[in-house]
Amino acid sequence: MAKKIKVRVTLNQDTCIACGTCGALMPEAFEFDQKAGKYSVKPEFREIEVDEETYKRLKEAESMCPTQSIKVEKIE
Repeated sequence: MAKKIKVRVTLNQDTCIACGTCGALMPEAFEFDQKAGKYSVKPEFREIEVDEETYKRLKEAESMCPTQSIKVEKIE
């Protein structure tokens, strides 16, 4: 059985420049918020248990964000 990792994913819309990198890398986790004109974390990804591959992809989105607006943290 694959190990599950519980994570909290946040995105600071104050610093987001809506470049679309997160949405391109992880469309299942990030979406464009029309009202704000920025990206946001989909509600189901704000606190979620993921497999190791999904965790790696989330961390890649975090590291690729040019404004460091995304935070992916493991939680207990």
